[in-house]
Amino acid sequence: KYSEIVFPILSPIPLLRK
Repeated sequence: KYSEIVFPILSPIPLLRK
């Protein structure tokens, strides 16, 4: 669960960064 929240916060484009 934390990963999903941290990913978008750390990177503005989680979809592209994935």
